Amino acid sequence: MGMVIIGCGILFIACGVLILIAFLVHGKYLTQQKKCTSTAVGTVVGYSVAAHSKMLHYPIVEFTAEDGNRYRIKGPEYRAHSIAGSVNFRNFGKTGYKIQENDEKQTIHVRIGGLSEEYPYPFGRDPLTSKYPKGTTFPVFYDPAHPKRGYVKRYCDKRFMFWILAGSGIFCFIVGILIFLLFLLFG
Repeated sequence: MGMVIIGCGILFIACGVLILIAFLVHGKYLTQQKKCTSTAVGTVVGYSVAAHSKMLHYPIVEFTAEDGNRYRIKGPEYRAHSIAGSVNFRNFGKTGYKIQENDEKQTIHVRIGGLSEEYPYPFGRDPLTSKYPKGTTFPVFYDPAHPKRGYVKRYCDKRFMFWILAGSGIFCFIVGILIFLLFLLFG
C-alpha cells in the first residue's frame, strides 16, 4: 500500500510541476495577442544572453510606452529555428550564413556555406546580430496596462507548448487518480 501511495504522490508532484511550468513559462502566449493593443517603434539595443539552437541570440528591442517610460522586449521570436550546413575550418574566414525568415510560419532557418552574395553574413558572428544590427527599428506591440508584456514585429503563437505541458500534467493527474482508485478497489 505504501509504495502505491508514494507512486501516486510522485505522479501528483509531476503533475503540479508540469502545470506550473506551463503557466510560468508559456502562459503569456494564451492572452498576449488580445492584450497587446498599443504599438510603438522600438530600436535594437542589444541581444539576449541565452542562445537558441546554440547560435541565435534574439535582439533586445527598447521602446517608449504611452506612460513615457522605456521598456525592453526580446524579439522577434520564432516558433521554430534550424541551422544547417558545415564549416570548413581551412576556409574559416570564407564561410558565411544565409538567413531564411518566414513571418507567416514564424520560422527562421540559417544555412551555412561559402561566403558569397548567396551567403552574405560572415561566419563567426551570430546570424541575428548580422541581420538585425544595433539601431534596427521594429514595430512593438505591448499591453498598455503592463508595458513589459509584448512582442516585437509580429505575434509568435507558442500556445502549443502551453497545451503540451498542461496536457501532460493533466494526464499525470488522471493516471495517478486511476492507479489509486484501482488499488483501493482491487488492492
